[in-house]
Amino acid sequence: MVTAEAEVKVALTNAEYASIPNCLLALGFTLQHAKDLTDYYLSREWSADGGWDYRRLRDTGGETCILTEKRWITDAAGHLVRLEAEEELPRVACTPLITDASPALTLRKHRDSYIGAIDGAPATIVLDALTLVDQVSYYLECEILTSPEQATEARVRIRTWLTDALALGDRPEAPSMLELLLGAAESGTRTIR
Repeated sequence: MVTAEAEVKVALTNAEYASIPNCLLALGFTLQHAKDLTDYYLSREWSADGGWDYRRLRDTGGETCILTEKRWITDAAGHLVRLEAEEELPRVACTPLITDASPALTLRKHRDSYIGAIDGAPATIVLDALTLVDQVSYYLECEILTSPEQATEARVRIRTWLTDALALGDRPEAPSMLELLLGAAESGTRTIR
């Protein structure tokens, strides 16, 4: 199923990364899982609409992997909207995808996922920790799945909520994980840990 992904991602300090879990729990969010993940970017192409379209295989360490396709479109009002489709695959089907894309760009990270609601809409907030150039970096992503027609409005609601609930709404948008990985690849690194 294809949905629109309204998402805001910001960089965090070490202290913020350590304190936000308690804030989220106090706001009614529930820890869904804490996992080490490996993302294999199988293909990527710059969209004519702007942003990266890509296929990613996520290894969560279980019996299945998640194949995700993300692409950008422009809505009727001229705003960029990211569409997302995910499919769960048995592990045996994952290895050939990685081999065919070799050498795939690879990103390893620790992720804590929280589920809850923002203005009554189901929301997912993730806290990511990954090592970039020998330094641990921290990020928070807040996501609401919505229709393409409501994606821009949902991003505004997320920004407002991040400001009101966590005092993070005034932060500039952080680069996507793919953009971080591409930056590292330019310096000869194909894997971020």
